[in-house]
Amino acid sequence: PLAAFYIGKMDYFYFFFHLALNLAGPRGEIAFITTNYYLTATGARKLRADFKQRALLRRLVNFNELRIFESALGQHNLVTLLRKGVGSDAAETCVTNRTGNANPQVLSCVLRWDDELSRYYQVPQKELYDGGENYIRLNRESVTTGSSKPTINAILDKVAAQGEALGKISNINQGVVSGCDYVSKRNEDKLSPSAAAIRGDGIFVLDLDNPRDKQVVNGFSEREKKLLRKFYKNSDIQRFSCGANTTKRLLYIGRDLDDLSEYPRVLEHLKRFKEILCDRREVENGVIKFFQLQWPRSEDIFTGKKIVIPYRSEENAFAYNDAEWFCRSDCYVITQRYPNYSLAYLLALLNSKLYYQWLFHRGKRKGKMLEMMQIPLSEIPIKKLDAAEQKEFVTLTEQILAAKNANPASDTSELEAAIETKVFDIYGLTSDEREVIMTSVS
Repeated sequence: PLAAFYIGKMDYFYFFFHLALNLAGPRGEIAFITTNYYLTATGARKLRADFKQRALLRRLVNFNELRIFESALGQHNLVTLLRKGVGSDAAETCVTNRTGNANPQVLSCVLRWDDELSRYYQVPQKELYDGGENYIRLNRESVTTGSSKPTINAILDKVAAQGEALGKISNINQGVVSGCDYVSKRNEDKLSPSAAAIRGDGIFVLDLDNPRDKQVVNGFSEREKKLLRKFYKNSDIQRFSCGANTTKRLLYIGRDLDDLSEYPRVLEHLKRFKEILCDRREVENGVIKFFQLQWPRSEDIFTGKKIVIPYRSEENAFAYNDAEWFCRSDCYVITQRYPNYSLAYLLALLNSKLYYQWLFHRGKRKGKMLEMMQIPLSEIPIKKLDAAEQKEFVTLTEQILAAKNANPASDTSELEAAIETKVFDIYGLTSDEREVIMTSVS
């Protein structure tokens, strides 16, 4: 039954793949045009496992940023051709670097395997699937070049063999999930007229630049204002450093605070939005009270030393801070688990070009955007070095942070280049391998 393939956060179109495999006869041919997210999406884990067990992937064409449907210009599309039944035939794959809107001529060129802006590969079935999640990797050995240069995948295999997973040596947490930051178009129709609220009014997140929110905050007692914590957006994160100024404040009400009788104005504020707040699943299931954050995380995650990352970015943008820095669910936070791995050392590695290539080829992407969430972050390999060897990275990183803290626009390219060299050195990369890392884009 199809219900056996259900998994949380899956796209429902996955069921059509499963159903097609159920209905097709031996060696039956199946073709779909879908989004390309199932290649690495967490919710597609069972789909990829089903493909591996019951199908031979014959041809995969990843259009990436090339838009092929006028009615869905925001999608990243993929053509999937598969055959029911297992086999050893290699999959023919295409990854295009074209952008903009497609036309018949462009599509014809790409699909004829004759486009200079697309890259074509022939991937053995067993090499399509990567790791325990069975990520599908399209960019294996090229069939169109006889180059003796080392491949990206061979280099990344070399890195993986020398590293320990980031998720094993550090703590990785998503930012705060309030369930209702503010009144939005999506939830405003749940409010009664007595709420006297308008779109943009803060619920758990109050913006001091918003006069209505500022009036709410000014009405809080000094005791109540202590529940307000500085709150940041993922756009406040740049490489190495992050913004220190914010007008946003988070009402940080965790599960340990189950009575707001000593915070009457806060309670009065949140009661205005009770219809919205009670519609959250955790409230309906009795896990939290209506005035508590949906997933507050542990407070010390946001108040101590940490590396913060936007969950989606065109570059590997990892930043350090040791201030109070609460953030929402579109950020992830890395904190130290063991003292023998310095956060400054991790920051140096994670912001390097080698690790960009890791995230681009072995992580998750939406088009060209890196998706740096729990699983891809936890799988990043980290080279184990002793304290003295890490010190060289730490010193360079601290110099970059000092410059960025003094002036976020500081040019630290020379220091970053020195880190790049040291990253290559610790992994023992040859000059050819270094060139591939510095020049490869897809």
